[in-house]
Amino acid sequence: MLCMNLAGAFSESVQKHSEKTALLWGDATFSYSELWSRSLFVAGVLRHQFNLLPGDRVALWMKNCPEFIPSLFGILQAGGVVVPINNFLKPDEVAYILNDAGIDVVITDGELSAHFQTLKTKRSALKLMNAENVLISFPTPPGGVRFDTELLRNPKREETDLAVLIYTSGTTGKPKGAMLSHGNLLHNVNSCRQCLKTVEEDRFAVLLPMFHSYMLTVGILHLMTAFAI
Repeated sequence: MLCMNLAGAFSESVQKHSEKTALLWGDATFSYSELWSRSLFVAGVLRHQFNLLPGDRVALWMKNCPEFIPSLFGILQAGGVVVPINNFLKPDEVAYILNDAGIDVVITDGELSAHFQTLKTKRSALKLMNAENVLISFPTPPGGVRFDTELLRNPKREETDLAVLIYTSGTTGKPKGAMLSHGNLLHNVNSCRQCLKTVEEDRFAVLLPMFHSYMLTVGILHLMTAFAI
């Protein structure tokens, strides 16, 4: 396995399939290069506006939408740890996870961002990124994406570094965070490719919630990175 982290695996997929369609959403289509450039934009916002450091945890709390994917890889590209949160949870339940995981930045959509002030009363340092607003203002690079050294630089995250902290449903008590490294998830992706016999012409329908561990692995990470590892 050549890639040491998920951001690096995604960037290699983009280099191999730059203009190939990566995502279909209704009538809209997004190429690998479009998702990559939007991911870099999110990473830049996290680093420069939110002062995110490698290893910081970022909540990803949104319904299934195109913005979920560049938000996910933007966190990873910035060196952060993704904490996907069930979009059906109530604010008090979300606040428990924010405090338990030590999260000071939450990326969400327009609908769920209405709960931000309630969450902030539970965690005063919390900051909000509305992914829909950020990506609406996204500037399209002139001439498309250039794969120069600066653009392709990915964070120095090793296989053993934490990539995703995903919480259980809490049916037997308070939710507990399961710690998944970059290596854990890259191996899962490789297993998915082998078991499903995925080929580059395949199309997958993503019907389950993207925050769920199964869909996050099989429906997003697998499809965005499988042919780079």
